[in-house]
Amino acid sequence: MDSLIFRALMGLSFPQDSREEVQSESSVIKIQIDPVGSSEDMICVESLEQSQRGIDRIVGRFVPKNKFKSPPEIVENSATGFRAATRQWRDANPRPWCILEGYHIFDSGLSKSTIVSKAFRYMKKELAEISGQSDLLWRRTVRRLQLESDHDGVLRALIVCETYSAKSVATKIRNNSLLLAPTKRFLTEFRQLGEIYRPRRTSRNLEQIFQLQLHHANLNLFSDFLQSFATDYAAPRMFMFDSREVELRRWNLKAIMTDSHLYRQFSSLGAELTTTTESLLDIVLALEDSARQDVTELTVLGAEIRGCSKDIMTRLSRLSDDLDHNLQLLRLSKDMNQSGNVQMLTLLATIFLPLSLSAGVLSMQSRFKDLGDLLYDFFGVVVLLGAGVALLVTVMLLFSSMKELESRLFKYHWYKAILRPVILLTISGITFTLGALVLASFLVGMFKDVVLGAKILGYGIAAAIGALVVIPYGTLLVFWFPNLWEFGGSKKKKQSDVKSEPKGKEAAADGSQEAGVTIQADLNGVDDSSTPPAARAGDESPEKSIPNVTEVGP
Repeated sequence: MDSLIFRALMGLSFPQDSREEVQSESSVIKIQIDPVGSSEDMICVESLEQSQRGIDRIVGRFVPKNKFKSPPEIVENSATGFRAATRQWRDANPRPWCILEGYHIFDSGLSKSTIVSKAFRYMKKELAEISGQSDLLWRRTVRRLQLESDHDGVLRALIVCETYSAKSVATKIRNNSLLLAPTKRFLTEFRQLGEIYRPRRTSRNLEQIFQLQLHHANLNLFSDFLQSFATDYAAPRMFMFDSREVELRRWNLKAIMTDSHLYRQFSSLGAELTTTTESLLDIVLALEDSARQDVTELTVLGAEIRGCSKDIMTRLSRLSDDLDHNLQLLRLSKDMNQSGNVQMLTLLATIFLPLSLSAGVLSMQSRFKDLGDLLYDFFGVVVLLGAGVALLVTVMLLFSSMKELESRLFKYHWYKAILRPVILLTISGITFTLGALVLASFLVGMFKDVVLGAKILGYGIAAAIGALVVIPYGTLLVFWFPNLWEFGGSKKKKQSDVKSEPKGKEAAADGSQEAGVTIQADLNGVDDSSTPPAARAGDESPEKSIPNVTEVGP
């Protein structure tokens, strides 16, 4: 197990560096183009030696080939871009070479299945994810295209395929079948698009539409590569650049520089590939007869190509923007940390400079046991000078903390109007009181009496601690006692109102009865002035005591 872990740690290389590329695979593709599109093109894959010896064409199958390096005349006569593509039908034989670049991803686990166990691969993958590195392996592909026209009018295409990879990737490839994987994948995509492009070939657009088919296949492969790259490489490495988790160090700065250089290469290749493909599409559409039905189908095909181009540029822009955004956040975090470090150095300097100054003022010229009361003077000078330092440190710390908190609470009115003034007043009062007590204690001790100064210091600290306990409770009582008093008074008032309510109802009832008796007496024409109220009430019946409204005349 220890050996497996050691091998896994040793195998964790840094992201692939394009400066150390080596050529890992080469092959030659010969295609005999069918001008009418009635049958599939004849495709042959050979090595350089076989191509020079005139080996028979192999249709639809692959043969392992030896690696080779392109001759200097091919490399020197090669170019990229739309201009190189147009020279394939404008120039005479021999025509220059047009370069189609791309990238290919293959499964690293399959390439190492013959030399490592599954447990080792799994362990190495986990360690790679922990360290922020990806087990994804890719290779850069360079395909050099040249169109040739025979005397019989037969058009043939010669494609020299070269594959470049980093040294770390080349050493991991043990399976020969994977060497031809990029070429095999390219021809598979080319055949799939052939079902769309072959019926639209004419004598006018044969070279143009064939090159469009090749560029379209290369465009689709590059889009698939970017999707796998963003999922399997860029996403696992994002935590290396997350400012919430890590700080800007030399190791992740190197990783950012490597990825930035890599993304710039991808962006340059994507811009050139999309521009060339769209330009070839415009030429094919211009050469197409507007009366034919294929124009509509080519328009749909053009929309597909432009959509793929937009997808590529969007992914490339997203990769670069995410990397730049993380770099800016890491840089901002580092600036804040550096500001904190400078502040800490300032605090340390303000603490130790008074100590050195006090030591210089009271230069100890005798033994420590013989100093006596001078020890109090020594520490008095230290505290005297440190009092200002402590006050400054406290103010700085409180100021920084309050700034962080105020950024969240300052929008609330209750904080700005009530809580903030109270907090500032309390902190200022406590700081001023403690500073005054300490300063007064040592001033008295140094210039008058040491014992008296010590008593002032002790009693002052005790009073300050007591004030920290009493002041909050006193403030609470001052703010809440009037409310409690009003609450108690309102409660007593409600109780008194409840008790007095029945008496009021009885009085109102008596008044109504007396009013009824008076009205009835007036109606009957009886003078009640000479009759006592008790006698009048006893003589009348209960029915007559209640006024009858219906008997009242006009």
